[in-house]
Amino acid sequence: YVYNDASQLVSSNGTTTGWSYDKAGNETAAAPAGGTARTGETWTDHSQLKSITTVGTTRALTHAGTDNTERTALADTTFH
Repeated sequence: YVYNDASQLVSSNGTTTGWSYDKAGNETAAAPAGGTARTGETWTDHSQLKSITTVGTTRALTHAGTDNTERTALADTTFH
Protein backbone atom coordinates (compact mmCIF):
# COMPACT_ATOMS: atom_id res chain seq x y z
CA TYR A 1 0.00 0.00 0.00
CA VAL A 2 1.15 3.55 -0.74
CA TYR A 3 -0.16 6.64 1.04
CA ASN A 4 0.33 10.32 0.21
CA ASP A 5 1.35 13.07 2.66
CA ALA A 6 -2.31 13.44 3.75
CA SER A 7 -2.38 9.73 4.73
CA GLN A 8 -4.72 8.91 1.85
CA LEU A 9 -4.36 5.56 0.12
CA VAL A 10 -3.16 6.17 -3.45
CA SER A 11 -1.95 2.70 -4.48
CA SER A 12 -2.89 -0.85 -3.62
CA ASN A 13 -0.90 -3.82 -4.90
CA GLY A 14 0.70 -1.60 -7.53
CA THR A 15 -2.59 -0.16 -8.82
CA THR A 16 -2.48 3.64 -8.74
CA THR A 17 -5.62 4.47 -10.75
CA GLY A 18 -9.13 4.78 -9.40
CA TRP A 19 -8.37 6.49 -6.08
CA SER A 20 -9.76 10.00 -5.53
CA TYR A 21 -10.60 12.32 -2.64
CA ASP A 22 -12.63 15.50 -2.14
CA LYS A 23 -11.27 18.79 -0.74
CA ALA A 24 -12.03 17.64 2.82
CA GLY A 25 -9.95 14.50 2.30
CA ASN A 26 -12.89 12.09 2.08
CA GLU A 27 -12.57 9.23 -0.39
CA THR A 28 -14.79 9.69 -3.46
CA ALA A 29 -13.69 6.61 -5.42
CA ALA A 30 -11.53 3.55 -4.86
CA ALA A 31 -10.35 0.62 -6.94
CA PRO A 32 -8.97 -2.00 -4.56
CA ALA A 33 -7.02 -4.78 -6.27
CA GLY A 34 -9.07 -7.94 -6.05
CA GLY A 35 -11.96 -6.10 -4.40
CA THR A 36 -15.12 -4.26 -5.36
CA ALA A 37 -14.61 -0.80 -6.82
CA ARG A 38 -16.39 2.09 -5.12
CA THR A 39 -17.46 5.20 -7.01
CA GLY A 40 -19.72 8.19 -6.50
CA GLU A 41 -19.01 8.38 -2.78
CA THR A 42 -20.64 11.53 -1.40
CA TRP A 43 -20.24 13.00 2.07
CA THR A 44 -22.24 15.24 4.40
CA ASP A 45 -20.92 18.52 5.78
CA HIS A 46 -19.94 16.48 8.86
CA SER A 47 -17.75 14.06 6.83
CA GLN A 48 -20.26 11.23 7.11
CA LEU A 49 -20.58 8.90 4.14
CA LYS A 50 -23.89 9.89 2.48
CA SER A 51 -23.97 7.56 -0.54
CA ILE A 52 -21.79 5.00 -2.26
CA THR A 53 -21.98 3.16 -5.58
CA THR A 54 -20.76 -0.42 -6.01
CA VAL A 55 -21.46 -2.79 -8.89
CA GLY A 56 -23.69 -0.13 -10.49
CA THR A 57 -25.96 0.25 -7.47
CA THR A 58 -26.03 3.45 -5.41
CA ARG A 59 -26.90 3.11 -1.74
CA ALA A 60 -27.78 5.93 0.65
CA LEU A 61 -26.57 5.99 4.25
CA THR A 62 -28.21 7.64 7.27
CA HIS A 63 -26.57 8.63 10.56
CA ALA A 64 -28.20 9.39 13.91
CA GLY A 65 -26.25 12.56 14.61
CA THR A 66 -23.44 14.71 13.30
CA ASP A 67 -20.63 12.23 13.86
CA ASN A 68 -19.88 8.71 12.67
CA THR A 69 -20.62 6.90 15.93
CA GLU A 70 -24.06 5.66 14.89
CA ARG A 71 -25.03 4.74 11.34
CA THR A 72 -28.75 3.98 11.34
CA ALA A 73 -29.33 2.84 7.76
CA LEU A 74 -27.57 1.62 4.64
CA ALA A 75 -29.95 1.51 1.67
CA ASP A 76 -32.97 -0.55 2.82
CA THR A 77 -31.18 -2.01 5.85
CA THR A 78 -31.78 -0.30 9.19
CA PHE A 79 -29.67 -0.96 12.25
CA HIS A 80 -32.24 -0.32 14.99
